[in-house]
Amino acid sequence: MLLQQSSFSRNVWLTASLVIAMAGLFLTYTVLESKVDDAYARRVRSIQLADELRLSSDELTRMARSYVATGDASYKTRYMAIVAVRDGSQPRPLDYQRLYWDEAWLQGQKPQPAVGPAISLLELMRQAGFTEEEFDQLSQAKNQSDGLTNLELAAMGLMDAQVPPDQATRTNAL
Repeated sequence: MLLQQSSFSRNVWLTASLVIAMAGLFLTYTVLESKVDDAYARRVRSIQLADELRLSSDELTRMARSYVATGDASYKTRYMAIVAVRDGSQPRPLDYQRLYWDEAWLQGQKPQPAVGPAISLLELMRQAGFTEEEFDQLSQAKNQSDGLTNLELAAMGLMDAQVPPDQATRTNAL
């Protein structure tokens, strides 16, 4: 009888140890899976921000060209709104996403008022956890885009300098 109790006791301890080990493994797995999910979310956010830089640059160029080609001041207004959001002097509109400006334009809407602080695209990138090398490359891309923005503003300034602009001014601006 004494052997059975010690065998039973040994089995209980062995089972309890295995349950504790399994709980520990499950907890470790859960923590590691959470880290993977966080890394994936950071990567998705990084891709979205890099894409926002590219899309905003494309939108700015399109608005500047449209303003110069048509003289329609709404293109310049939209241009300035995109710059303000990108540079953080104006908060992001509600539902700001990939094709925001296209959708708002097509629906004839003004940008939705924003709630929250105005924050620049570069600061959002800094907060997103880009590596130093990635951030440096994105910063260079933003600087190049800003150089293009200066050229576009100069072209729009040519259009504003002479009202109505003659064909030579329009051609020079284009």
